[in-house]
Amino acid sequence: MEKMKKSVGLVRVSTVTQSDGSGIQFQTEKILQYGLLRDIEVDKIITDVCSGSVENRDGIKELKCLIENDEVDKVIIWNCSRFF
Repeated sequence: MEKMKKSVGLVRVSTVTQSDGSGIQFQTEKILQYGLLRDIEVDKIITDVCSGSVENRDGIKELKCLIENDEVDKVIIWNCSRFF
């Protein structure tokens, strides 16, 4: 039987109190709205709170692990700047 893969959202903010209109709640809502529009069930939202210049982020490590274990089918990011 084929293993069910997940669709995961990735949210990143530089600080917990990020106030430039792209905070955790905003990004999460946009990812979930995108999923609804595209009929994609978002199984999990992974959140990173740190600078994008930090390569060894917990959220990225978790996402890489899911990808390496072939557990993720789709990754949804509100804006590419949130990934890097």
